[in-house]
Amino acid sequence: VLGELFLAMELVDGTNVSQLLRGVASRDDAVPLDAALHITQQTAHALAYAHAMTDDAAQPLSIVHRDVSPQNVMISYEGIVKLLDFGIAKASIHSAHTEAGVIKGKFAYMSPQQCLGEPVDSRADVFSLGVCLFEALAGGNPYRRKTEFETMKLIVGGPPPPLRGYRPDVSEAVERSVEKALAQEPEDRYQTAGDMQLALERELADLGALMNSSRVG
Repeated sequence: VLGELFLAMELVDGTNVSQLLRGVASRDDAVPLDAALHITQQTAHALAYAHAMTDDAAQPLSIVHRDVSPQNVMISYEGIVKLLDFGIAKASIHSAHTEAGVIKGKFAYMSPQQCLGEPVDSRADVFSLGVCLFEALAGGNPYRRKTEFETMKLIVGGPPPPLRGYRPDVSEAVERSVEKALAQEPEDRYQTAGDMQLALERELADLGALMNSSRVG
């Protein structure tokens, strides 16, 4: 209708990672290690792009997605990875209007700082992406429990159990990368999503894995 506002969104013909994990689990199977690493490093690339965005005066927008989860990572049938739903993203352009202490996002993927209602930066998204990678490799979220309180208590309480206890074929290097992303303190995590992307690319190279969009598709 003339004069009405609307939002045009890209149609991605594919599936999100949450649906992918359910499909794999229904076959009593696991996501291949190289595919999980590739999908995660592509998502890290998308986050790095968003985190680095600036305004027209070249000032950082300080965007934080705050809802990185398997439901918001889409894979087209051609194997292109897309990060969706910046609906609750925080940016410096409107941070002054963000209510302190408000918890937003999916509880099982929140960083400890989000759970506590503390200020967050881009390293909160790194933590959430680490949870996604753990889930893709282990077949289950390490923090999710029956109640939101129990879930958040685990996240704030300490690191998850060792990944290789769930997925023995994961190398020690990959396990260390996941542990670094899931560090309790932001200073101990990858300091940027780009750093995490490079680390995962190195893990793929060490595996000798040749992974591209066509294979993922």
